[in-house]
Amino acid sequence: MVNSRVRLFTKNATERILKVLPVNMTKRYFHELTEDDFSRLKINWAQCNEKYPQPPWCEMIDAVDPLGCWGLIFFHVHDNTSYCHECEYFVDKS
Repeated sequence: MVNSRVRLFTKNATERILKVLPVNMTKRYFHELTEDDFSRLKINWAQCNEKYPQPPWCEMIDAVDPLGCWGLIFFHVHDNTSYCHECEYFVDKS
């Protein structure tokens, strides 16, 4: 009887926690956003930089900023295979 109560409590607590937590717990990078995603955001650039950081291969300071990487903020960067390889801030992390 005690075991079934513990299991029931754990199951109910887990369900409550899962309802509160976002479905995707991984952090999205800015280059993974679409223009539509970005246009729906109601945050400033500092919040955007915190919530959607620059790609891991980019070492530019504050790349997610109007004065940062223009290729990134104008949605030309989608992965590290094309646009970024000629950039001085590109670092191959493979």
